[in-house]
Amino acid sequence: MSDCYFTSDQHYGHENIIKFCNRPFKNSWEFIEHSVKTHNEIVPKGARVFHNGDLFWRTLGLKAALDIINALNGQHYFIWGNHDELIEKNKVLRDQFVWCRDIAQVYHPKLDKPLVLCHYAMYVWRNSHRGAYHLYGHTHGNLPEQNNLSFDCGVDAWDYKPVSIEEVIEKMERKKAKGAGDPMLPIIKKQVWGHEKGED
Repeated sequence: MSDCYFTSDQHYGHENIIKFCNRPFKNSWEFIEHSVKTHNEIVPKGARVFHNGDLFWRTLGLKAALDIINALNGQHYFIWGNHDELIEKNKVLRDQFVWCRDIAQVYHPKLDKPLVLCHYAMYVWRNSHRGAYHLYGHTHGNLPEQNNLSFDCGVDAWDYKPVSIEEVIEKMERKKAKGAGDPMLPIIKKQVWGHEKGED
C-alpha cells in the first residue's frame, strides 16, 4: 500500500451532482457509502490524504460531515475549493484536518521536487519548468488535459477512488514520454539572467 493519496470534488451531500456528473448512484447517500468503503479499501490508516477541494456540500449537516471524515482512513489535509462553506463555517470540522490551505507544495521521498496542489488547474506553477508536478480538481474530469505535467485528481476522473503517489508518478511518466512539459521552457532557456551561475 502507498503512504500518500490525492482526491477531490466528492461533493458529499450534493444530490444534483449525481445527475450533473452522471455518477452511477441512486442518490448522494449511496455515493457516500460507496466512496467511504472504496477509500478505506485503498488507503491505510496512517497514510496522508490530500483533499483538493469541494469535499462537503453546504446543505450537508455538520454531524454527517464529521461522521464521514472520521470514517475515512488517513491523516487528512485540505486545499480550499469553491464549495467548502461547511468547513469554512465550522472550526470543529476544520480541526479534523492537519491543515487547510489555498495552495500547497507536497514533499515525498519518491519525488525530487515538491508536488503543487491547487483546486484550480494552472497552466504553469512553481518549478513547472524544472519538472514539478501539479494536481487540480474543480473540473470533474471535463477539462481536456494539457500537454504539461498536471492532471485532475478528482473522483469523477478517477472512478471515484483516491489516487496514490505511485499512480501520480506513473501517469506523469507516461505524459513525459509523450513530450509533456512546461510550455514556457523554450522561452526560459533563451533568457540571459542567472545563466552565468547555472540558474534558470
